[in-house]
Amino acid sequence: MYLNVHPLTTAERQHMRTAYDDVKRHICDLLERRGVPPPGSTAITEILLEAEGRGYPAQGVSRVKEICRLLDSGILSPIPSWDTVETCPSARVFIAQGALGHPVALAAIDTATTLAKLHGIGCVGVRGTGHIGYLTYYAERAANAGMLCVVSTVSPPAVVLPGSNRVILGTNPVAFAFPTREGVFCADFSTAEVSRGVVISRAERSLPFDHDVGVDFRGKPTNDPADILSGGILPLGNGLKGVLINVLFGILAGPFIGGVPNHAVIDTRHTDAQPNKGDWFMCFDIERFCNRETFEQDTGNFLCEMRSMWPNFHVPGNFSRRRMADVLEHGFGATAALSAVMRMS
Repeated sequence: MYLNVHPLTTAERQHMRTAYDDVKRHICDLLERRGVPPPGSTAITEILLEAEGRGYPAQGVSRVKEICRLLDSGILSPIPSWDTVETCPSARVFIAQGALGHPVALAAIDTATTLAKLHGIGCVGVRGTGHIGYLTYYAERAANAGMLCVVSTVSPPAVVLPGSNRVILGTNPVAFAFPTREGVFCADFSTAEVSRGVVISRAERSLPFDHDVGVDFRGKPTNDPADILSGGILPLGNGLKGVLINVLFGILAGPFIGGVPNHAVIDTRHTDAQPNKGDWFMCFDIERFCNRETFEQDTGNFLCEMRSMWPNFHVPGNFSRRRMADVLEHGFGATAALSAVMRMS
């Protein structure tokens, strides 16, 4: 759960450089010139910009360069396509061979939502796409349609077991969302101590963590992101429970849908091979289980009780949505990643 994203300050606004629509047009153009047709190009761009605008740059515009490289090299196909296997009335598996991740994931969450409306529960597993990005986007999309939704993806080995110096688990992020009377609640977090994207970002800026979140190549705990990249990230809580949560979501988005186990997942970022990782989308239609209005009222009351006991608690997603609204009005700041993307052709 992210608790450190706040609306932009006046000082930050003064450093705004580029309108949202200008960035969107440019990225769409980059993709379409590489053969990605609308609406796929639009879906990819909007998901990337949602992550960037809401304060999660590791899933934002910095990904454009890698997507273009993978398209240019033929590792990813510009045409989003997949085969659909109906495993039972309420479940599907999408099998893609090197398809762009974002459009397939968008189709998967919409299919899971449709299946849930028909059957109460809808599940879709996806195999073989590129990186799908910001999980919040998909979870909130389903929650806005009246779903309680869980989305997860399995990532390449970057996480060590406690006491080890060998990576075997992915950071395996998960997001879950549901509607409340106060708006959509959406938690999105890594099942490791931190995500690999955060480690990479801090290593690029030589910015250490405030506590040990990984190990170096010898297995020694460290807060140095460069050392962590040579060793591995610790599991959530650095204990057995964190490992087991990680394993659960790695199985759901792996062998459970006919995919590979976590230790065999290849990198989707710096790679010369087609992706083999999996993704998992699960929706429950709230109206099939209880009265939606009552559900939203009760969850709202519960959140109020939580705030009364923990004043720093807020509904996950609220701050980042405010930040996105601010970006839509004022534009994006001139970050190095954005400047690099706007120079691309």
